[in-house]
Amino acid sequence: MPDTLFVLLPGGSGIPASLVELAKQKIRDHERKRKRNMLPYNAPAHFNEVWIVFDTEAAQLAGRLFDGVNDARNEKFKIAHSTPCFEFWLALHFKPDAPPMTNCLEATRHLKKIGGTTCDGYDKKREASKMIMKALVPSVNTAVTNAEIVTRNQKGEDFPANPSTAVHLLVKSLKEGTA
Repeated sequence: MPDTLFVLLPGGSGIPASLVELAKQKIRDHERKRKRNMLPYNAPAHFNEVWIVFDTEAAQLAGRLFDGVNDARNEKFKIAHSTPCFEFWLALHFKPDAPPMTNCLEATRHLKKIGGTTCDGYDKKREASKMIMKALVPSVNTAVTNAEIVTRNQKGEDFPANPSTAVHLLVKSLKEGTA
């Protein structure tokens, strides 16, 4: 596999347009450093893929989902969304389906219900939730398969289907070494 550069940029308040701007700025900075020979000797010359990752709930509440999604598509950035939130992706580690959910609170309840004792202590804001994430890593292939099932079943639905995710596409890309 060629040298791979992963850059994680937190921020943007979950608003896709803000995430696109952060990514574009990072690309400009990288290009500027490359031209000035300021990159480490083993740094790739360019980014093979650029992903924006977000929950649709916050963006929809702000009325800012589609402008950012369209910006990302125009820039050829890839999108790893979760609807209504990341907790749906976590739930896919257990089951390939879920009822429509209006918010993250409902998604968290669903996760706890189907995750059993593994997810009893899950709370997005608690440090203890990191342990749950570690417990889910061995079942990431199950989550990818379940996400593919969900996606297939939602063919033809408008973006974003509820619930839905594209995090599995990012995971597959990382596993294949193309991101």
